[in-house]
Amino acid sequence: MGRSILLCVLLLLSFPIASFSATSSKQTYYLLRYPHPTAGLFTAFRYVLAALYTYENEKEKMAGLEINFAKEGLYYDPLYGDNSWEYYCEPIRFGSPEGARRGDWRIVDSCPTSFHTSRKAAGAIIAIYIRVKPHITQKVDAITRAWSENFVIGVHYRGTDKVEEVPKTRYQKVLQALDKVRGSLNVEKYKIFVATDESSFLDFMKQHFPNQVLCYEEAYRSTDGNPVHFNKSLSPYKKGEDAFIDCLLLSKCNFLIATSSHLSLCSSFFNLSLPMLLLKK
Repeated sequence: MGRSILLCVLLLLSFPIASFSATSSKQTYYLLRYPHPTAGLFTAFRYVLAALYTYENEKEKMAGLEINFAKEGLYYDPLYGDNSWEYYCEPIRFGSPEGARRGDWRIVDSCPTSFHTSRKAAGAIIAIYIRVKPHITQKVDAITRAWSENFVIGVHYRGTDKVEEVPKTRYQKVLQALDKVRGSLNVEKYKIFVATDESSFLDFMKQHFPNQVLCYEEAYRSTDGNPVHFNKSLSPYKKGEDAFIDCLLLSKCNFLIATSSHLSLCSSFFNLSLPMLLLKK
């Protein structure tokens, strides 16, 4: 990996830290809500990590912390309950609001991006506090059991509306990266796990690597260039489940090639030993 790419990876592998402040001598019970209406699942996940990092380091100053996305966000689905965080992960509630004065309650709806910590610290927070629901991990385990005899290169391609944030990575750039990775690692028996929101990219990969491409077949993917997570005709719950499963499957790969995305970044938090190459346009 060249120095410039390594620098990009190091700059990316961090997450924002929540900033809390009390306005009285009493401790405050913090309620973390969904960050903003259009935030994707793993943008929200990083806010949770930030809040948990703060709690881990400042818990003596806090009455407690609760993750409650109550009826908010792109993945809220009344069929599955009010709190979309708990669709995919176990509840997070520490301490108690009892005894806190009314004015001491805070809704933390944003985390300043000027505060960051390392990939290692993010992985430690996940190990301590995050428990993915069994119905998610069981699906992931069932898929990865078939990978055991292969070196699996994960490829995450974030398309559709990502172009509004960063320049779109050319498909050909992914092929070049795959050739470089396979050459440097000297692997012969390999598969490519593709996680993407663009059907056209998955088709492109299958065309170039016949019988080599793996994917989560049940995932929603865009066929018209419009982002899946904004498609109101699709199940909000399943859109989130698809994203979580893809993230965890990427974390199970032997090497990860990724375009700029919170999803692929968080997959590296779930597996701190996962080598990762970040692509640009």
